[in-house]
Parts: sequence; C-alpha cells; structure tokens
Amino acid sequence: MIISAIEALILIRAILSWFPNVPNNSLTSALYHLTEPILAPIRGALFNISVLRNLPIDFSTIVAFIILEIVRRLIV
Repeated sequence: MIISAIEALILIRAILSWFPNVPNNSLTSALYHLTEPILAPIRGALFNISVLRNLPIDFSTIVAFIILEIVRRLIV
C-alpha cells in the first residue's frame, strides 16, 4: 500500500506540472516535499546522461514508476 501511495503522489505531481499556474499552497508544497526525495536522485542520475540532458522532458517520473514496480515485485 505504501508503494501505491507513493505512486499516486508522484502521479499527482506529474499532472500538476502540466499546469504552470497552479498556486503554491500548503498542499502543493507538501506534495513536492514528499516526492522530491524520490525524484531528485533519479533526476540527478538522468542528468548525467548527455542525450537526456538537452531534452525538455523530465523522465524521472517514469523511471520512478519503473523502480517502484520492481520493488513491489521483489517484495511480493
């Protein structure tokens, strides 16, 4: 259930990123605060790949979903 909750938070964050005019309130701040420790290391690792460095797309969300699915399958 924890992995599903993390995936839901990351998905909500990804959807909110499509709307740049979303107000920065305590809810969005908490969402970023909860998901950034997961996404920041992945984003940093992906930034080191020169092909992905120049693309305007953040692939860290996709990679996070893949990693969380691997963890889920290892636990089960």
